Amino acid sequence: MKMLRTFLVLVEERSTAKAGARLGMSKSNVLVHITSLEKILDTQLLERRFPPNRDETGRTQLTEAGRAFLPKALDALRAHDRMFDNTPLGNDPREANRAIASALVELALTALRHDLSEDDRELAYGLLNR
Repeated sequence: MKMLRTFLVLVEERSTAKAGARLGMSKSNVLVHITSLEKILDTQLLERRFPPNRDETGRTQLTEAGRAFLPKALDALRAHDRMFDNTPLGNDPREANRAIASALVELALTALRHDLSEDDRELAYGLLNR
């Protein structure tokens, strides 16, 4: 999900530096996410152009494969966000990690509920809701 979110922000910003600033990560981490996603999909999603005027914005553009992948990435992130209270998680990847971890812990506690005493359950849920 992080790689998809990074991809979508980079498509919007058309600049790795701007995408990194928006996501709270370095430019190199943005590139790592995009490169990893491209390796998984075995295709190039973005073209990186360098116009003569370095002040020109929008140097990163979608390839044909990127244009085909964009709606799939949007659908996947929307489905992900709907899984968590129909509330978008925001741009901070740490929010997504916390929401996923909380959901997994809650699921595990529900599965183990019959094995935990009432006191242990209250303790676990208290730690989760801190």
